[in-house]
Amino acid sequence: MTRSCCPSCRLRFSRATATQLAACPFCAQPLQLVPSASVLGFKLIAVDVLSSDDVAAEQAVALAVALPVPSQEPAPGRRT
Repeated sequence: MTRSCCPSCRLRFSRATATQLAACPFCAQPLQLVPSASVLGFKLIAVDVLSSDDVAAEQAVALAVALPVPSQEPAPGRRT
């Protein structure tokens, strides 16, 4: 069995979603058909997620941006 996926984004698309897409909505690369075992660990994207532009934009930002972890060290010159 094969799945439609975007290896660069590490996303796999449900069968219903893949029929509506020619390319990845996040990076615009063409979708690839690969064996199911090869996409183990890829995040599944379904049609309902892609139906809203706001949600798709939020997911694109979440995939592209890694938020820094706040430091637990005190600011210089401050005593704890």
